Amino acid sequence: MHSTSVALFLSKIRSTLEILRKEWNGQSSESYRVIVEKLRANQHYLRHNGSSGLVDPLKIIEPFLQLLKSDKLLGPYKLVSLDAIQTFISHDVLLEEGGSSQTEFVLSEIIDALVNCKFSSESGGGTWDQYQQQQQQQHDQGYMQQG
Repeated sequence: MHSTSVALFLSKIRSTLEILRKEWNGQSSESYRVIVEKLRANQHYLRHNGSSGLVDPLKIIEPFLQLLKSDKLLGPYKLVSLDAIQTFISHDVLLEEGGSSQTEFVLSEIIDALVNCKFSSESGGGTWDQYQQQQQQQHDQGYMQQG
């Protein structure tokens, strides 16, 4: 795996862990604990083995998919996961060279998680379209401030 891909994975894992820590307020559940453990394990694995090129994209993206599929975790966590997955897809870091059945399986898992992702009203609600609009507004505001 390219060092750029490893750095991107590590960046998204780090930002996801930071938000989970800030937002969770000391509460704990089995879903939360499992996802955090997987993110930390992936972080450790990538730091020590990422340059070897032997990185399983499904293993790396699995905790992000679990965030989307979880019924117990609220909308803000799902938004973080959606952002990470969108970044991974837009930078082609999940695709193996030449394509493979593994790549197809990873993409089908992402599609399944996206189709079954629900935002609860307790978390402020929201849909994928609303999330994309919010992201575009943030981007536009940053662009206008620069210009």
